[in-house]
Amino acid sequence: AGPLARESLLLTAPIPEEQLLVFCYLWREGGTKWGRFVFVAGEDMAKPLFLSHADDAPFEGESLRDFTVAGLNWRQPEEDALKAAEVSFGGDGLELEIRFDGIHEPFSWHDNADGCPDWVAHERFEQSGVTRGRLSLNERTIEFTGAGHRDHSWGTRDWNYLQHWKWMNCATPDGAASLHCMLMNVKGETLVNGYINTAGVLSPIVDGKATAELDDQMIHRAVSGVFHDELGREMRRSGPPAA
Repeated sequence: AGPLARESLLLTAPIPEEQLLVFCYLWREGGTKWGRFVFVAGEDMAKPLFLSHADDAPFEGESLRDFTVAGLNWRQPEEDALKAAEVSFGGDGLELEIRFDGIHEPFSWHDNADGCPDWVAHERFEQSGVTRGRLSLNERTIEFTGAGHRDHSWGTRDWNYLQHWKWMNCATPDGAASLHCMLMNVKGETLVNGYINTAGVLSPIVDGKATAELDDQMIHRAVSGVFHDELGREMRRSGPPAA
């Protein structure tokens, strides 16, 4: 509880072959107030193909194992709740079903050298995965399989500390390698959080550099970067924006 208390769950499902991105987000503020949004973007991110936002919506369910907020249903179908998630939504012309399977164990920011700042969250985990699903919108129906990302965080969320940040997630379609990196500029310092995952081995990031190409609307069109983990491994990424 409290004015800056927040809990959130996020799931992204890029569908690059269709030039689409699905983004689902649920949050709880002050311990009791729930909200959610569902976003489907095409090539022009400034003009969403679909956007539905609900504030102060009722929470339906007994726990986070299986619950619904304003038509967005979120389930943890496995006995181990951190292995998979199933998300569905129907309404306003969109029908959406996504299954997310993690390709590694969830990663806690507390495992990074900079830790999880108490103004970001009490705890948060990030997880790369494979998404499988079906999307129907405006008489267009797509079945897809690809990379994805989810996170869950809770605690104080005071973004006033942040002067600038870069939040990046990417993975190969087969799940063989993935990256999560958050670069935060705070009080003149740069904090680094995230991981590199290759060959089934997950390791905390120790440094990262990224450059974004922005269009005249200040929307990302390309991102490149280089990152290193505690095992001394290097990962480079280039191409379209991170999810």
